[in-house]
Amino acid sequence: MIFLERRKHKREPNNGELEFIKITGTKEVINRGELLDESPAGLGLKTGFPLLNGQPVIVRLAREGEALKYGVVCWSERSDGFYRSGIRFIFNNL
Repeated sequence: MIFLERRKHKREPNNGELEFIKITGTKEVINRGELLDESPAGLGLKTGFPLLNGQPVIVRLAREGEALKYGVVCWSERSDGFYRSGIRFIFNNL
């Protein structure tokens, strides 16, 4: 099977902790995850639970001076006992 790359920006491997807020209706839940890769348009992360496709999230990377990033979950899949998810940033001028 051939997969076509749909991203406008190449994801670069990266690591570090991040916090993100899952927005579900009127409820906001703060969670932690591990950064796997990132680009100006999104990031990949690792969690102990699946995220819902289309779910809005607010991400804060554990870097000095890093702004909050608003995004949406594009995909989430189980991988070796954890979950990998892809977040596409929104509200950026790319």
